[in-house]
Amino acid sequence: MGRLVRLVAGCLAAAGLALIIPACAARPAVIQLANYQRSDGAITVQSQGDFVDPYFAAKALLSARQLGLETTEASRRWIEWALPMQLADGRFARYCLTDAGARACKPADADDSALALWLELLALTAAGPLPPHWQDSFERAAAALERLLDAPLGVYRVFADDPTTLLMDNCEVYTALGIVADHFERLGQADTARTWRDRQNRLAVGINGLFWQPASGSYRVSNEAVSYQGFYPLALAQLYPILHNLPTGSAASRDFGQWYREHARTWFRNAETDYPWGLVAQAAHQRGQGAGIGCWLTRALRFRHGERWNVLEEAIFQALANHTPRPSADDCPQDIR
Repeated sequence: MGRLVRLVAGCLAAAGLALIIPACAARPAVIQLANYQRSDGAITVQSQGDFVDPYFAAKALLSARQLGLETTEASRRWIEWALPMQLADGRFARYCLTDAGARACKPADADDSALALWLELLALTAAGPLPPHWQDSFERAAAALERLLDAPLGVYRVFADDPTTLLMDNCEVYTALGIVADHFERLGQADTARTWRDRQNRLAVGINGLFWQPASGSYRVSNEAVSYQGFYPLALAQLYPILHNLPTGSAASRDFGQWYREHARTWFRNAETDYPWGLVAQAAHQRGQGAGIGCWLTRALRFRHGERWNVLEEAIFQALANHTPRPSADDCPQDIR
C-alpha cells in the first residue's frame, strides 16, 4: 500500500523507526499525501488506489490537523475535487476512479458521519467566511444532516430511511456541531453560533440518554442489537466519547487509562487480523497518555503498506511520528513485542 512519505522518510532510519535527526525539527510539519492525493485533488482510501470515500479523506485530514500537521493545502485541493461530486440533496456517495474520470459506484457507508466531517472540514479550512461555492455546499450538507435527526431520540440516524443510530457516528457529529459553532462565533454571527451550539448540547444529552448503560458502566454501540462482538465495534466504541470529549456524568466513561488497561493487548494484536486502528493512538495523544503510542508506531511498520492500511492510518502515523522522536518496541507489553 502506501510508501514512506517525505516527512517521515526524511526523519526515520531505513531499517525502521529510529532516532529523528535534529534537522527534522526545522522542517514544516506538512502532511504528505503523494501516494494518496492525486494531482486533481482526489484522495484515495489506499495508496495509489482508485477508490475514494469522502469520509476517509475528511477523517484523515481532520485527524492530522488535530494532531498538529499542516493540512490546509491538501484540504483545499480535496474540497475543490469533492464539491462537484456532492449530490443535489447535499449527501455524498463513494467513487471509483477510471481513465474516463470519477463515477459514483457505491452509496456512502454512513450519511451522518460523512456529512458531519464535510461540514467540519469546510469550517476549519476556511480562513474566514466560506467562499460562495463552499457556502452553497455547506448549506446543502447541513440541511441533509438535519434530515437525519431522530428528534424523539435526540440523536442522528445513519440514513434517512433507516432507524439505526450508532454511538460512534453520533460522537463524530457532536464534534462537528461544535466546530461549526466555533466557526460562526469567529465570524461574529452569534445567533447562528448559538443555534449550532444548542444542537451540540442537545446531542450530548441524546447520546448519553440512549447509549450509556449505568448498570454495566459502558456504552451501547447502537440502538439495535449488534451481533458481532469483536474489538470493533464493542471495545472501540467505548473510546469514541473519550476521543470526542463528550461530556458525561461518569468519570469511568472519560478514563482513557482504564480503557487502555482493559483493551491494549487486543488493540495491538488487532492489526494482525483486522486493522491497526490508529485512532486509539490519537486518543492516547489527546489525553496526554504516552503509553502505547511508541508501541503502535513500531508495530505499525509491520502493517504499513499492507491491505489493511488506509489514508487515515497514514495521516495518524505521520502526525504521531512527528510527535514521538524515540518510539520503541519497549513500550509494548512483553507478550506482544
